[in-house]
Amino acid sequence: FEKDLKDKKVLHFGCADWPYTEEKILNKVLLHQRLEKIARDLYGVDFSKEGIELMKKNGIKNLFIGDIYFLHEDKNFSDKQVDVIVASEIFEHLTNPGLALDSIKKYILKTNPDCEVIFTVPNYHNFWHNLIFGLRYKESVHYDHKFYFSYRTFRTLIETYSFEVDDFYFVTYGRGLA
Repeated sequence: FEKDLKDKKVLHFGCADWPYTEEKILNKVLLHQRLEKIARDLYGVDFSKEGIELMKKNGIKNLFIGDIYFLHEDKNFSDKQVDVIVASEIFEHLTNPGLALDSIKKYILKTNPDCEVIFTVPNYHNFWHNLIFGLRYKESVHYDHKFYFSYRTFRTLIETYSFEVDDFYFVTYGRGLA
């Protein structure tokens, strides 16, 4: 994200990565910690009160408990104009991703029509992931995921809510495949 966020005002949704917040803070791999080093101003929003409290206890600032479905109505942000919204690895957890996209769109139109959004979702068609778990005859499903997206399904979803796709990338991350 570095080139897209350098010296910008950023709103990061799902910043706590609950229930893994404490482990990720200790290992210094919490995405929000990394974004702090890049962004000019960084605001974090998460639905998890526990995650936000842990982050605050660890010295992370500008954090808010919030609901992505009501971003456009949130009084914490109604006066904040951001350059970029990061919504990373959250859409697969939502029961209504369309409602969340609608709320983000309303917020952008209300505060900064030039705001960019960076979405990330797990790739349902990840070759290595499917190969490893397929060979084990297991389905690897996160306990809290409601959806899995392919490139086409996620792109169709965000375009339905009038977002334009400027760039698209596949990435692999993690400690390994095993």
